[in-house]
Amino acid sequence: MEKTSFEFSFDKDVWLKGYEIYNRLYRKRKKIIYTAVFGVLAILFLQQIIMNPSYGVGWVCMAISLGVVAAVWLNPLFERKKIEPALDALKDDKYSVSIYDNKYTVKTILPESDNEFLETDENGERIPLEPIPETSVSFEDKDFKAVITDELIGMFTANTQCIIPKKCLDEEKIKLIEDLLKDRIVK
Repeated sequence: MEKTSFEFSFDKDVWLKGYEIYNRLYRKRKKIIYTAVFGVLAILFLQQIIMNPSYGVGWVCMAISLGVVAAVWLNPLFERKKIEPALDALKDDKYSVSIYDNKYTVKTILPESDNEFLETDENGERIPLEPIPETSVSFEDKDFKAVITDELIGMFTANTQCIIPKKCLDEEKIKLIEDLLKDRIVK
């Protein structure tokens, strides 16, 4: 049974804050594991180098191990730098969200301005855009987590993100969403 539904507009700044939360929730553990594994390997190769400084393979393997550690921590920065310009294409998009007792659904509403990017067929006629399929996520999904901050409501799984700017909602809807998600909210 549907509890509430609403539409909201894409907000780049709020989305980027939600994206940082997503990275913290789902990627931080992986980064720590990779750092520990390759850090230990680097130390073991360093030990070999100390015992035999002419051990060239040890130098190369230690450098590779340290390079992996650096890449693991720098990759999110490079990823964000590449994502930011791509988000400008979403500035006019709107989303329709329906929240039920046990799931939520999101449907993308493309702006009319996207029609200028349509491809043409061999007759020169524009090929209509395929609608973006609706996304449905169960609150019972073992990976599902919700985060509520002063600026946003974020609903995440390992493969999905729904970042809703609070400024698009009235206090009544915010309270209702918080009550529905209370068991899944993480800090």
